[in-house]
Amino acid sequence: MSIWNVITFLLIILSLFTDRFAAAQNPVIKKDSSRVYEKLDSIAQQNKTVKILHDLLIKTEEEKKKARKKNTIKSYLSYSSYEGKIIRHIIIETLDPFGYSLEDTTADGHSLLQKTGNTLHIKSKKRTIKNLLLLQEDQPFDAFRAKESERLIREKTHVRDLSFSVRPCEGDNECVDIYIRVLDMWSILPETSGKARILSDKNFLGRGHELKHIYNHTIKYYGMGYVVSNIGASYISGGIHLGLDRHGHVNRRLSFERNFFSPLTKWAGGISLAHHSHSDTVGIDPTPTGERQFVVKIQDLWGGSSMQLIKGKSEYARSTNLISAARFLRVRYPKKPNNTDTHLIFESEDFYLGSMGVSTQRFLKEKYIFKFGTTEDLPIGKVINLTVGYQIKGEKERKYLGARFAFAKYPPWGYLSGQLEYGSFFTASNSEQGAVSMGLNYFTHLKQIGQWRFRQLIKSHITIGINPFTTDSLTINNDVGIIGFNSSSLMGTRRAVITLQTQSYAPFNILGFRFGPYLTWSGALLGSDQNGFKNRKLYQQFGLGVLIRNENLVLNTFQLSLAFYPSMPGNGNNIFRLNSLRTTDFGLNYFNIGKPATVLYK
Repeated sequence: MSIWNVITFLLIILSLFTDRFAAAQNPVIKKDSSRVYEKLDSIAQQNKTVKILHDLLIKTEEEKKKARKKNTIKSYLSYSSYEGKIIRHIIIETLDPFGYSLEDTTADGHSLLQKTGNTLHIKSKKRTIKNLLLLQEDQPFDAFRAKESERLIREKTHVRDLSFSVRPCEGDNECVDIYIRVLDMWSILPETSGKARILSDKNFLGRGHELKHIYNHTIKYYGMGYVVSNIGASYISGGIHLGLDRHGHVNRRLSFERNFFSPLTKWAGGISLAHHSHSDTVGIDPTPTGERQFVVKIQDLWGGSSMQLIKGKSEYARSTNLISAARFLRVRYPKKPNNTDTHLIFESEDFYLGSMGVSTQRFLKEKYIFKFGTTEDLPIGKVINLTVGYQIKGEKERKYLGARFAFAKYPPWGYLSGQLEYGSFFTASNSEQGAVSMGLNYFTHLKQIGQWRFRQLIKSHITIGINPFTTDSLTINNDVGIIGFNSSSLMGTRRAVITLQTQSYAPFNILGFRFGPYLTWSGALLGSDQNGFKNRKLYQQFGLGVLIRNENLVLNTFQLSLAFYPSMPGNGNNIFRLNSLRTTDFGLNYFNIGKPATVLYK
């Protein structure tokens, strides 16, 4: 394999990523670009690795035609015929979660159980929904803003689904009315996270705010949080959290943040102030008394801007942006353990980060992926981003360099998304505490046998450490590896995980609960810097179960499962566990660029 062919191919791709913007405006450049594509085809035929990259990044004319046809079916309704017409009225109707339907306007909750649930539920306020819109009355109608508004409403955790329609005004063809029907979810439910018990309301008083109570009986910790989302229709969210443990230590956090929530967003930023008291043993030697208390204060500020990179009014042009952002993180330890801290874990820190990248992101509508029949927004696009940083920690200064590339496409053979990340600190040109992270996810189009529906899902991920510290290690436990697997003795500096899942969707429901039987298999390897994955044991999990989902509820998915683990060091062999599985969220990649950060190594 010629590495120079691969490098040449990638350099040409990067140049095309920029040249394509100009080509849309200049026919001469467009003609030159077609010659470059012919050159790429030629290189791809000479090298298998290059051909794989070529097939991932470049569509053939046949694929483009199929995609155009397919996207016409799966994309949002076209509102182009209403473009530029004045919006007269925006009519919003919110529906209780039980017994109502978006399609059948005559349906209502008539049973005693439905009436009781709806009586206890506080519906979303019309103003709460209206504040999410990127459109206003007495303003020209914008089809792209309409599609984004529909998606942003459906994205809210307290919204099950919605219908969004545009109709011309009676007797006046120069104006339109917008009709929105929103079906709520039941928003108050208990949750668990580790040993913590959580009771939250995701739609407090129907305003889209979140009220949360947390109790951890093991460490006698009680906490309460409140988040005000979309303050003044600005998409700024503000949150406060207060917590108290058995030692009387108070934890406090206050934050305000606005993300790049849409390709149309021009600015984003946030500020977070936190004060925490902890007890930890990582990286320090225990004291004779066992006292390891420390206090940390954190200030985290960031801001970013986005500008449209391609001239024009097409959706592709308006969703392709050059995004830059900067961040300042300050960490201070007013109280820290009087122990040996060889890796400067408890040293004060100032960290300056900056990033710049190009993002293009659009969405298609689908059903029966992670939900059972309600509409889901599937992201497609690309992002390429570069991050640089400068850290002062204690008396040590070091630089940071990171990069990220991600893509997703939905050709006729299924949905494919991938991500490649690299990041490392540098001290005197020597790399340390770095990581390479690669992931590839895939699922098929929906298959149907009789009235049953099926999908096959595949998720794979590789993490490789670059000169990690001795306190930095990887495991294959639970969320970072195999669900339900837990071994404290199994660690490494490299990890490879793959999960296969066959998911079915039953055609019936019982009292609003839908069922999805599934089969799953996971395999994982841990490796070292010296030998990589050579001669390493493959740890596995075999599982079967059933998803039970009720779209009326915020905490809407329950599972019954049986898992078999042939080997689990520290726990034994041939282990069966009930309800240890959680079907993997197959990690849809999103292509917006947010707060600059380092590549995770965990």
